Amino acid sequence: MSHSPRSAWERANDRLARERTSVRMPDRLRWDHNAHYHSYLLRQLPPRFARALDVGCGAGAFARLLARRAAAVDAVDLSPVMIAQANAASPQPPNIRWVEGDALALALDPERYEVITAIASVHHMPLDDALRRFRHLLCPGGVVAILGHYRPVTASDYALSAFATIANPIVGVWQAATGRRLPPPVDMPVRDPATTLAEINAAAERHLPGSIVRRHLFYRYSLVWRGPAVEGDSTAIDRLLASLADTPTPTGDGPSSAAIRSSEPSEEDER
Repeated sequence: MSHSPRSAWERANDRLARERTSVRMPDRLRWDHNAHYHSYLLRQLPPRFARALDVGCGAGAFARLLARRAAAVDAVDLSPVMIAQANAASPQPPNIRWVEGDALALALDPERYEVITAIASVHHMPLDDALRRFRHLLCPGGVVAILGHYRPVTASDYALSAFATIANPIVGVWQAATGRRLPPPVDMPVRDPATTLAEINAAAERHLPGSIVRRHLFYRYSLVWRGPAVEGDSTAIDRLLASLADTPTPTGDGPSSAAIRSSEPSEEDER
């Protein structure tokens, strides 16, 4: 019996996936694919904003980068293990609030956030529901920035995946040799993606029209959407200044959801 080109590519990709899992790289060469794209996501965001929402924050690495630019960050994760890790990390930025819960169901004010980010978390949710929710929570003129996983189905998807499989240990060696290696997080919930790039594009067009969706090398895609501004709406700087004026100064040594700390983005942001 003959097989379609698509099924042949799928079988080849299954073999590559088995090889990736059966041949384990030494721990010193394993690296964080999500962190590799942090600087790319930061370049999509404004240098200053009042409030940010990080959906699926994990152990909080990207939320801490957001906290260097934002007056306040709500970092949400459904996993109590991830929130515990985020709370245990030191130092604790006082302008981050760690929240255990479902970002699609939490009681959050509409149009509250200038920036909404989600890294390796959207494929754990119904895609349409997630994008609809992000639009509901975003301020006029705000930015949604997503780094996610997609299900490969096309020849170009599989070709890129094959190249990434070859490049993966090479990057691990380079990062270890240059001291830039960030180990992958531990105990992070894992789920295989169910949506294809075509389906992601279609959902983005339904809920976030004008989004820019890009496929990246290491099994990731990005989606960036800048919401339309409303005439007469206060600027992000106005909202930032208002939030700084209205928020009380923290009185304790521990993290506080009400505390504000704002500083210039450091060079580390862009590395």
